[in-house]
Amino acid sequence: MVRTLTNGNINDESKEQIKNLYKAKCANKYQQRAKDYWFLSYSLNGINLSDLALLQKADYRGDTIEFIRKKTERTSKHDLKTISLQLNPFIREIIDRQKTGGEDSDDFLFPIYTKDMTERNRKSRRSSFLRNLNDNLKRLCKDVEIEGEITFYSARHSFTTIALQEGASLIEVKDSLGHSNINTTMKYVASLEVKRKAEISNSVTDFLT
Repeated sequence: MVRTLTNGNINDESKEQIKNLYKAKCANKYQQRAKDYWFLSYSLNGINLSDLALLQKADYRGDTIEFIRKKTERTSKHDLKTISLQLNPFIREIIDRQKTGGEDSDDFLFPIYTKDMTERNRKSRRSSFLRNLNDNLKRLCKDVEIEGEITFYSARHSFTTIALQEGASLIEVKDSLGHSNINTTMKYVASLEVKRKAEISNSVTDFLT
């Protein structure tokens, strides 16, 4: 059966689409890595690649992981919020599969950066790593007949959509994403708002028919 994704974002059947991605059989270790990193982002409150790359061994404590969004660190130095997450067995398994072998507390958790990289080198490495993830996500989706485009970034949108569908408030989602301003969060939910308004509009007249 062909499953459809639209414009890089999980569509209205988002839970089913995520299940299909979860069940997808990977042809090689590169597809597995791409799939794992997608679910890392999705499960860790939509964490972006910049923050994922900066995680250190000290941030991962088996059942929990803690980090401060780099973007928030730059723009809100006086109001920094630590994002602390409880990890379920599924996400711990992914972390243990993809983490680096080093054991020093300041070692990077994932093999994206190395300690000797300059900021310029980090930017280049992040770009090539992201490109590789997206290329392999594309191949994986083609192999399992998921039509359209799914990217690493869509995991963040998917987390937001599912959290709101499950009843999380905008404030809760804002804090989970690490946004300092609610207006930033609203950009992620515009399409969901349109759908919700249509449902409300229909619900007030449903009893008439």
